[in-house]
Amino acid sequence: MKCPKCLSSIPEWNKACKCGYKLDFSKVPSPPRQIGLINDYEAIIGEQLGKMINLVNDIEKKTGIEIVVAILNNTKPLLPENYAFYLFNKWNLGKKDHRAILILVAMYERRVETEIGFGLEKYITEDETEKLLDEIIIPYFKQSKYGEGLYEALKALAKKLENLDLPPLKK
Repeated sequence: MKCPKCLSSIPEWNKACKCGYKLDFSKVPSPPRQIGLINDYEAIIGEQLGKMINLVNDIEKKTGIEIVVAILNNTKPLLPENYAFYLFNKWNLGKKDHRAILILVAMYERRVETEIGFGLEKYITEDETEKLLDEIIIPYFKQSKYGEGLYEALKALAKKLENLDLPPLKK
């Protein structure tokens, strides 16, 4: 994952970066409990939910990569990009290989953030995923078509992930 301050790579299990940035979870309220790969706490996805669940499950079966979506009202007291880093760690995404991508939607802040697990950073960058997601999600979100935007973005992300040349998963 990338340090929210200096953007250098740091493993998820490391709570501090060489630049001096430290994760102080003590002042952050506990996040909501993860309910699956699609976590729509604001009930905005609608009829796309079933298709999204099937898609992220298929991606995980084919590639070993977890794609987790979290839709929250807000990320206070953190900025959305810092909350994505915090949530990725708290939910322990990506298992042993740290092959996961978190897509965080912060409704109040009107932000979509991504967090890439340490095991994927050599193969796909946050800039790539954010560009891919922004180009698809933003037009849909401007029309309040949240489920459609997320589903189309997940389809595009799935296509990209299926073409990655990843080493075998650890057993």
